[in-house]
Amino acid sequence: PRSRDLLPHRRLDPVGLALFVPTVGLTLLALSLVAEPGRMGGALAVAAVAVALGGVLVAQQRRSVNPLIDRQMTASPSYRRGLAAGFAGYAVLFGALVVVPLFLARSGLVGSARLGLDLTALPVGIGVVAPFAGRWADRAPAAVARAGLVVAAASLIAIGSTRPTGPVLVAALAALGCGLGAFIPANNRSLMVAAPLGQSSAAAGLLNMVRGMGTAAGTALAVASFTMSSTPRGGFVSALAVLCATCLAGLLLVPRQPAGLESGHLSKG
Repeated sequence: PRSRDLLPHRRLDPVGLALFVPTVGLTLLALSLVAEPGRMGGALAVAAVAVALGGVLVAQQRRSVNPLIDRQMTASPSYRRGLAAGFAGYAVLFGALVVVPLFLARSGLVGSARLGLDLTALPVGIGVVAPFAGRWADRAPAAVARAGLVVAAASLIAIGSTRPTGPVLVAALAALGCGLGAFIPANNRSLMVAAPLGQSSAAAGLLNMVRGMGTAAGTALAVASFTMSSTPRGGFVSALAVLCATCLAGLLLVPRQPAGLESGHLSKG
């Protein structure tokens, strides 16, 4: 059913929207500045403003009659954990897509055409596994999501501990894609089922926002880690270690509850 039919009393929260947009925008700007050498001071200043605005937003949302972000939705531990785990997963995905070509291009190990071709192994891995993972997640979403992150972390370790060229790189990137291809649909399913009835559109909107922020954070973390080292190889290994740690953090955040326990949603469909 349409949200407006289930919740006819809901109205737009213009004040919340006016606070929400700059809070998210400044957060993304701060993450982008982190990745630029010599811009850490500016990043911290922008982040401080974003945090201050975020505090005002939280206070305003608690008082609002029709809050932009429904309190019942964010009160769900499974939903909050799913959002945080999704943030980590997307950070790993896009961090790897940035740092691998960055290292190989700087090192001169692979030409640009070959590099672009090799990188397709990652999205191909996602595309092959994701449909099956979606079906498996109907039975055990948490187990599928955790297994995907374990595979992703192992793939990052393999990329960092070997000479990442040729078939070795392609196989490792494909394995990384398979791991993320299992995690993403399983985690998204748990997250959407944990959302209250009638809040699917808002839940999906927050998920998409977190995906964008995870993309920016993963890129910033990977590039910052890479540029802080004195050698390309050292920076590459440091960046992969940060992404691997992000994977493990996501592993701890995957919702533990059986899907649908909190909201009573149907697990199929």
